[in-house]
Amino acid sequence: MKSILLLSLSTAVLALLASCSGEEEPKPKSTPAHTADDGHDHGDGGGEHADHGERTAMGRIALGDLGIQVFHLGPIAPGKEADIDLDFETGAKLPESLRGWIGIESGQGSMKMRFEKEAEMRMHGHIDVPSSLPEGSALWIELAGQSGPVRASLALPR
Repeated sequence: MKSILLLSLSTAVLALLASCSGEEEPKPKSTPAHTADDGHDHGDGGGEHADHGERTAMGRIALGDLGIQVFHLGPIAPGKEADIDLDFETGAKLPESLRGWIGIESGQGSMKMRFEKEAEMRMHGHIDVPSSLPEGSALWIELAGQSGPVRASLALPR
């Protein structure tokens, strides 16, 4: 009886050891924030960004005391991702939190995203463009101000 119990216990231990390789389970990959050193070229501020397309000026906005020149990189098309650069005036302090979306002012039906610092005077963001754009859709940029959010918009390129 003792030998049967010992044999059963040994078999169970061997089965457990065989099923465990000693390696940790792979962890799901998280999507890191978009940064200047994320493995693709954002260019030098002019010309074409290697991964995004031609850099085209959309216009200038003011958010509080901040003057910002806005660029899109490549086309802005429904159902796609739009790449946006925000170039700040020399000497400006880049904001801690700056959000953007494409759609109507309320943001309803749009995915709001956060711009990330890309260079000393530039922030960059990837904005999901809704598959259907309602009348009056624009690029919206929002700064969290002390007395509430401050927003500005620019018309989408045709």
